[in-house]
Amino acid sequence: MIVDEHKREGEVVPEPQEPEDEDGGLQKRLLSAERIVHESDSVPYRLFGSECLRVERLYLLNGAPYIYYTHYLPAMLVEVDLSALQEQSLYRFIKENDIELANFRDEFSVSSAPPRFEELLTLDKEAQVLRMLRFSYDDMGNLVEYSEGYYNTAMQLYVVHFDE
Repeated sequence: MIVDEHKREGEVVPEPQEPEDEDGGLQKRLLSAERIVHESDSVPYRLFGSECLRVERLYLLNGAPYIYYTHYLPAMLVEVDLSALQEQSLYRFIKENDIELANFRDEFSVSSAPPRFEELLTLDKEAQVLRMLRFSYDDMGNLVEYSEGYYNTAMQLYVVHFDE
C-alpha cells in the first residue's frame, strides 16, 4: 500500500506524525543520532550521497519494545544541536531547522523483521512485522527524510487518524 501526500497551491499538507497510541502508553527512546558514511550500493547512498545523519529510535508500548525506526536525514543536519532529538519529535526537529515539508510518501508492506529489530523487540526468527518506508520532500522537491520503520502489530494494530 502506498500513501502519497502532495502540497497543492495554498493547501496545507498534514504534517507526518510519529507513532502514537490511544492510551498514551507509548514512549520513545533515542538509540543514536550520528553522521554515517554509506556503502555505495545502499538505499541511503542512492538517496543522499556518501553521508547523512542517521537517527535510530525505539518506541515502547507500555514498557515493551513495539516499533523500531531508522531515519536518514541530509548531512547538513549533523552540524546542529542533536540533543533536541532526545525528547523532540523528528518533524519538530526538522521544522526548527528551517526545513518545510511539502509532501511525503509512505509505503507499507509485511516483511520479516531485520536482525536488529528482532534483537531489540525480542521477536522470534522470521517473525512478520509491518514495514513502513517514508520519503519526505521540501517544496523544492529535495528529499528531506527517508525512514524505515518496523512495527510489531501483534502488540497493537497500526492506526491512522486524519482530521481535516
